[in-house]
Amino acid sequence: MMLIEHVRQRRLHRSGEVLRNVARTLGVDEDAVADRLISDDGILELASRVILAAQDISLEQKRNALARALAAAIADASPATLDICGLIARAITGLDAPHIRMMAVLEEATPLPDRPDDSIKYGMRLSDIVQKDPGLTDGAYAILRQLIYLGVAEDATNGMTFLDSSRGYALSGLGRKVLETLRDDPNTGT
Repeated sequence: MMLIEHVRQRRLHRSGEVLRNVARTLGVDEDAVADRLISDDGILELASRVILAAQDISLEQKRNALARALAAAIADASPATLDICGLIARAITGLDAPHIRMMAVLEEATPLPDRPDDSIKYGMRLSDIVQKDPGLTDGAYAILRQLIYLGVAEDATNGMTFLDSSRGYALSGLGRKVLETLRDDPNTGT
């Protein structure tokens, strides 16, 4: 029973931590955040998903990023912003430390533009990724597939190859926003 109580307390603490971080990010008190949440069903739904996810996330970086995504949705409740913040929150929830490390490597890759130039190499092959971070080697393919599934990484070969070993990958536009949200710490400026 003591373990169950400890888990319950930890989950409650993490939920409160998210709301405190949202309030701090917005520069308002927690009551103002609560009032805003209950006044808009879309934001309340996003807040519910963020709070429930944060309860079980041990990585503080992810909990803080979820709070920043929710704060951005509260600050600008336009449907487009709410949609993007929801995608960012869903992606952050689905990432673990190795995914974030791979995203940091992929950040160096040149993304595929709307009008590719055949003389430029876009993306980064999986072999290049694991060369830059050998700790990703054993799970590299599975990690990459999760990043693609979440929409934060994309094929940057423009259909020029069918061989997985030759494909280049880069962060998507959403992936860049997710990585920025993960790194955006108002206390450290990073």
